[in-house]
Amino acid sequence: MFVLLLPLLWLFFGDAVREWRSRKTPQELEAIALEERKRLLNPDWDAVQRMLEPGIVIPSALKALYADGALLQLEPFDVLAPNDVEFLIHAFFPANASAVRQTQDFPRNAFWFASGEMMGDYFIVLWNEDVPTAVWIAHEHGLEAVAPSLEVFLGWIREQQKTT
Repeated sequence: MFVLLLPLLWLFFGDAVREWRSRKTPQELEAIALEERKRLLNPDWDAVQRMLEPGIVIPSALKALYADGALLQLEPFDVLAPNDVEFLIHAFFPANASAVRQTQDFPRNAFWFASGEMMGDYFIVLWNEDVPTAVWIAHEHGLEAVAPSLEVFLGWIREQQKTT
């Protein structure tokens, strides 16, 4: 009887045992966090540029965002638009090749800069000149305009950080 139960017990508890055995140590978790922080604080603009179509310019407002290490490392926070709509920023993405997604589902030359976790991810579309570009969020219901430009969006964040 026990011989028949053994395979069933292994099926039932096997995944839990494998997960427990493959868990990361606190030191490994700390090393992963440090590597992610290093990637976030050291943008790879050359890699971003290689992912873009020829002639597309990385805007100065985007470079200014990634030069602000304190802002990039903020804990999850809400951004309140002037119309009292709140947008959650869970974390900023590193500025590297993976921030540029060339897919049929989204505009070409989209640069994904932040996660709203369950609310969706934030992006701007890059153009062939350094011009203000709208901030969008992609969520389960589609695309939604957030701010008329990245400069305006960052202004809302910085203004709110002054009052906290």
